[in-house]
Amino acid sequence: MGIPFRTVLGPPLMKYSRFYNRLCSPKIFGYSTYAACLGILGTVVTLIDLRRLLNGEAPTCEGLWKNRLSRSERLMTNETARDLKLMSSVLGVEHYALLALGAFTDNPVLLLPWLFMGMVVIFLEAFLFASRLFYEGIHMNRSEVLFTVMMIHNWLQVFCLFNRQVRMCDY
Repeated sequence: MGIPFRTVLGPPLMKYSRFYNRLCSPKIFGYSTYAACLGILGTVVTLIDLRRLLNGEAPTCEGLWKNRLSRSERLMTNETARDLKLMSSVLGVEHYALLALGAFTDNPVLLLPWLFMGMVVIFLEAFLFASRLFYEGIHMNRSEVLFTVMMIHNWLQVFCLFNRQVRMCDY
């Protein structure tokens, strides 16, 4: 395994390699062109959002929380929302640019920041879904379901590309 995290990522990748190979066996997963397009598109969209925020426009966070909060609740001030959006946009530009660069150069290490970010988002979505299921029951919104399905699909695409690139490094 030619990646620098051999002691951290090596054992689980080798131990569950048969499962990962079966998971990535459909021909729709693991294309570097898909990951490169995802990285370029994500970088461009995040840069546009970052430029809009730096020009002084207010962040559009109300659309994200309108289904989860009532009208009278206020989660944070506008300045705090802007600062958090700026920080996440800068990290998003970095992660998407590294994703595109990793897809172009066939370097699996460059895919890791995006994979870890995506894994955190997927776990948080699963936690929010489970907590809402426990407290409120099943209330599904089409846009939330579509976002989650697309996030999992994109993550599987990049993970299968990462798995393929790591296996190529072994030989």
